[in-house]
Amino acid sequence: MIELPDVALDLAVRPTHHRRGIVATALISGHVVGHRYTIPTDEDDGEGDAKFEVRNLKSKEVFKVKLHKGSCRAVDFGTDGKVLFTAGKDKTLAVIDADTSAIILKKKDAHKEAINTVLAVDSNVVVTGDEAGVVNVWDTRQRKLAQHYAVQTEYISAFAQSPSDSNTLLATSSDGTLAVFDIRKSKPVQVSDPEDDELSCVQFVRHSKKAIVGTSGGLISLYTAGNWGDTTDRMPPRFVYGSTAKAASVDALVRIDENNVAAGCGDGAIRIVHVLPNRIDTVVPTGDDGIERLVGVEDGEGVGWLMGCSHDAQVRCWRVPALVAHGRDGDSDDEDSGAGEEESVEDDESEDEEEDDDEDDEDEAGSQVGSDLGGLDRSDNDEDDEDSDASGDDYDTSAAISSESTSSSATAKRPNSDSTVPVPKRSAEDQAPLPGDESDGRSKPEKKRPKVAAPLKTKTKGARKGGAGKPVFEGLD
Repeated sequence: MIELPDVALDLAVRPTHHRRGIVATALISGHVVGHRYTIPTDEDDGEGDAKFEVRNLKSKEVFKVKLHKGSCRAVDFGTDGKVLFTAGKDKTLAVIDADTSAIILKKKDAHKEAINTVLAVDSNVVVTGDEAGVVNVWDTRQRKLAQHYAVQTEYISAFAQSPSDSNTLLATSSDGTLAVFDIRKSKPVQVSDPEDDELSCVQFVRHSKKAIVGTSGGLISLYTAGNWGDTTDRMPPRFVYGSTAKAASVDALVRIDENNVAAGCGDGAIRIVHVLPNRIDTVVPTGDDGIERLVGVEDGEGVGWLMGCSHDAQVRCWRVPALVAHGRDGDSDDEDSGAGEEESVEDDESEDEEEDDDEDDEDEAGSQVGSDLGGLDRSDNDEDDEDSDASGDDYDTSAAISSESTSSSATAKRPNSDSTVPVPKRSAEDQAPLPGDESDGRSKPEKKRPKVAAPLKTKTKGARKGGAGKPVFEGLD
C-alpha cells in the first residue's frame, strides 16, 4: 500500500508500463501528490501471492503541490498522460505537467459553486461538474468554456465516457437523475426521471449499449442506450448485499470488461458484478472503511489491477484476475450475496414452462380450460423472451405475469365447445318432425365453435431522443 500525508478524496493512474506508473491523489488538504509505483509479480509478493490484495506495492513520492484552497476533490490524467487536471472546493480548475508538476493553466472561478468531479475527454478537453448540478466543457487549447449545461439540480457525483463514441458523456447527480450529453451540442440528449436514491457512480457496459449506475442506498440500476428516460433493470440492495446484511452505498464502479464491473461499496467490500445475467460473483472485504474511489490499472491485456482509496490515508491495490476467478469458482466470501438468485429464478421458470406444456397437452386432449396460469398457452411469450434474450434487453417480469393472468381469465370464460342447446319438448298433437330429429332419419347438424375475439395488441412508443445541433467547437472527434 501507499501511505499518504492526508485523506485522499480522489485518485487517478497513469500507467507507463504494465507494472509501473504514476498514481496521483487529491488530498483533503488541497495538495496533489504523485507517487511512482511498481507492482510486484505474484512470486515476489510474499504472503500476498494467494491473496487478492498486492501486499508489497512499492512506491516513491515524485511530486507534492498545493493547488487549491480548501480540499482538492478531483484529479484525472489527460489521455496521453502528459498533463494532470485537478479541481477543488475553491472552484478552481488547474492543469499541471504530469512529470514536473509545473502549472500549465489555472482557471479561478471556473464554476460558481465548488467543483466536485473532473473527467479528461482527451489531453485538451476536460469536463467538470459542481455542487449545483452544472456541467462545463473546457477547451484548454483555446483556454475558454466550450459548453455549459445546467439541467441537474444537485451535485454531480460522476462522469462516464462512452468507449464507442468519445463525444457521448453520462453524468450522475445526487438529485437522482442521469444526464446524457453529446459534448459537441449545446443541449443535453436526455435527462432521466429521478430515482429515489442519490446516484453516485456510473460506467458503460455491453459495448456501450447499457449503463450501470450505483446509488447511495445500495441499489444498482441498468439503463439502455437510446432509452435513457428510466431504468430497464435493477439489482435491489438485498441482491447486492444479501438478505441478512445491512445495505450500504455503492460509491465507485470500474469496468473490467463488457460484462463485469468492480463495485467499491460503503461497507468496505469490493464486489464483482456480472451484467446480464445479473449476479454478484465475488465479495471481498477490505476493511471497515468504505471504498471512496476505485480506478482500473491496465496490464497490457486489460484491467489487471484495481487501486482504491478510503478515509484511512492509504492507496491499496488488488488483483483483478484473482477477484474474477474467485467468483467463477463459486466460493464467494458472502454466501448471502445473492449470486445464485437469478439462476434459481431461471430454474423455476423452466419448471413452470414444463408444467404449462403438460397442462396444454391435457387441454388438447379435451379437458376443460382451467382458470389458473398453468393452462395458459405461453408460446407468444416464449418467443418474446427469446427475442429479448437475443438482443440483451430486459423485460418487466411483473408486467408479463399480469398480462398472463388477464389472458387466463379471458380463456376461462370461453364457451365450452361440447355444450348443446336444449331442444323444447313437442306436444303430442305436433306431428311435424323437427330439423335434426333422429326420428326423421337425418343426422344432427354439427355445432360450430363460438369465435373468441383475439386479445388487443398494444404498442409501446420508444423514448424520444434529443434534438441534433451544430457543433460549438471542433477538435473533439
